[in-house]
Amino acid sequence: MSAADPCTRIISGASIRSALQIFSFPCGGKYPPLISTISLIVCFGNYQYSFAVKILILGAAGLLGQAITHRLKDGKSYTLLTPTHSECDIINEKQLKAYIAGYKPDFVINCAAYIDVERAEEEQEAAYAGNVIGPRNIAQILAADSSSAPLLHISTDYVFDGEKVEGYAEDDVTGPINIYGKTKLGGEEEIRRYLPQHYIVRTAWLYGAARKNNCVDRVIDGSKGKNEIRIVDDQIGCPTFVDDLAEGLLPFFEGQYPFGTYHLANDGFCSRYELAKTSFDMLGLPVRVIPAKSADFATKARRPRYSILQNNKLPKLRNWKEALSAYLEQKVVTYEAL
Repeated sequence: MSAADPCTRIISGASIRSALQIFSFPCGGKYPPLISTISLIVCFGNYQYSFAVKILILGAAGLLGQAITHRLKDGKSYTLLTPTHSECDIINEKQLKAYIAGYKPDFVINCAAYIDVERAEEEQEAAYAGNVIGPRNIAQILAADSSSAPLLHISTDYVFDGEKVEGYAEDDVTGPINIYGKTKLGGEEEIRRYLPQHYIVRTAWLYGAARKNNCVDRVIDGSKGKNEIRIVDDQIGCPTFVDDLAEGLLPFFEGQYPFGTYHLANDGFCSRYELAKTSFDMLGLPVRVIPAKSADFATKARRPRYSILQNNKLPKLRNWKEALSAYLEQKVVTYEAL
């Protein structure tokens, strides 16, 4: 190779953090140094070094995990690590530690969780393992790792009791009323206890194309062959399109926000009744939606009445009705059988 021929080498963000420290660039503080490492090219003599950020997505096969993976593949040149559950189980501390040590991610996103609100009441050990022990394992492993990789952990509106009509700010007192919410809050607390470089992002009422068992498709599919359907009107929250949420999370990967707790959901709020009625109206389906009360249905888990998330720290996502319309327009599913 002649002196005029450049040699390009790809190096992880963990390596650049060490390099920046050697050259006296600050890598500490409340913002992670990722914004400096994405697509960064440094030339030393005839060698050109391209520093790529490796992002580990835990729970990549889930509803939000798939949306994040798709969005990151569409954007800047990240290196994505998307292990299956069998390859990297957050409950298996030894396996998780080996995976992180072997691949050395620069940023970790945890979308993995036990999410069945009803079954959690009976499967409390499983819910605790997925929502408390798993996040604790991640936090402890990253805290002990020399790379100082930040963690973005997805949490829920169900950490609140649902008694505050105007909704909940990021620093409001929590008070979950079901096992799912209690375990998700426990996971938040473990992360705060062990890992300073964390983001906790609470969201709500997720729906998207990757999974039909969501708060929109479940209602639509449940109405097949029916002229009317009863939906509760005393649970108020923020329906959130996962594509919008994934887009809103991008600045975190680039280090644009300080570590801490955030709320991110589509703007506005509605009842589950209004969400269902709006969905049928947008689809032009002749299904009558009848308002009902939570007490009319036999459920194991209590749901918060008002789980509105106030977003006081981040740019707003579009209104929930706009997002719902966009989702229903892009759906591949057809509804001739309704």
